[in-house]
Amino acid sequence: MQGLVLKNLVTEFDNKEKIGPVSLTLDKGKMLSLLGGSGSGKTTTLRMIAGLAPVASGQILFEGNEISHLPPQKRGVGMVFQNFGLFPHMTVRDNITFGLRMAKKPADFINQKFEWIAEKTRLLELSDRYSSQLSGGQKQRVALARTLVMDPDILLLDEPLSNLDANLREDMGRFIRGLQQDLNITTVFVTHDQEEALMLADEVAVMDGGEVLQQGSPEDIYKRPINEGVARFIGGSNIISGKIDSSGEFVFSAGKLKSKINNNVQNHKVMLRSEDLKLMQLDDFEIGCNAFKGTIQEARFKGGYFEYRVQAGDEDLIIRHMGEEKFPVGADVSISVAEKDVWPLNLN
Repeated sequence: MQGLVLKNLVTEFDNKEKIGPVSLTLDKGKMLSLLGGSGSGKTTTLRMIAGLAPVASGQILFEGNEISHLPPQKRGVGMVFQNFGLFPHMTVRDNITFGLRMAKKPADFINQKFEWIAEKTRLLELSDRYSSQLSGGQKQRVALARTLVMDPDILLLDEPLSNLDANLREDMGRFIRGLQQDLNITTVFVTHDQEEALMLADEVAVMDGGEVLQQGSPEDIYKRPINEGVARFIGGSNIISGKIDSSGEFVFSAGKLKSKINNNVQNHKVMLRSEDLKLMQLDDFEIGCNAFKGTIQEARFKGGYFEYRVQAGDEDLIIRHMGEEKFPVGADVSISVAEKDVWPLNLN
């Protein structure tokens, strides 16, 4: 079911700079990540949905109804800010119920709603604590509870994990994802972290220069980037330059590649993901199409795998090797890749 739709959304700043046009579609009850670097327009897009940044042109629709002309409080949108925004002089209970009390809801209703959301967010035992007594993860859960207790149709999260210690991010990410699925709430979150976006979202929209470069499933964005810009931003990929010969094979400085994918490439570049490249002893493999020689330049142990930097012709490749065999720096090796893992790219 169609939920949130942005149609050619544009905002303009006082200095005449603009963000947009931004067009996105998100099914109801799904989670979308706006992924991009600083200045890409992702947070401004979030603020336009919330009604906190003006819309110069375009539309915001939810379930077919336009909401871009409505004031923020009438959009059915709840936003959790990056710094949590908790009131330090209030307890967890008072922070969570603040909006309900401002709306003058009956005391029994407030208590019932608090018990419901505090149980969902595992905060019942912390009801009487102040924010100074909470960990970063607990503060994040309070900020979520305070927003969700108002029953928004759309949940917006601005860099939800950026203020947490590294060891808390994955746990909190799983918690947010589980809660979003449990409540079946349409959610958009902003992040600059590729791994975070791929782990949490049903859909990822990569943004740059105030526009969406590509929207798709995490797998689509990771394995099938629409152009070189998306491939480089997602990371973990090797971009190889070459040319197409008369037989349709991709020729580059270290050898030849054949792909099962026909992307009607104009600029003659291909993407090889680091984990799709296979390393073997040079004597164990015949060099040919989709197999070529390289020399180990650097080796780093990354926990579950070794990451090698390998010189192959003019190309400097990064390869994630999951096997038990270790290759010393300076060793000549063979590198192979399956045809299905050679992804042709365009520059733009």
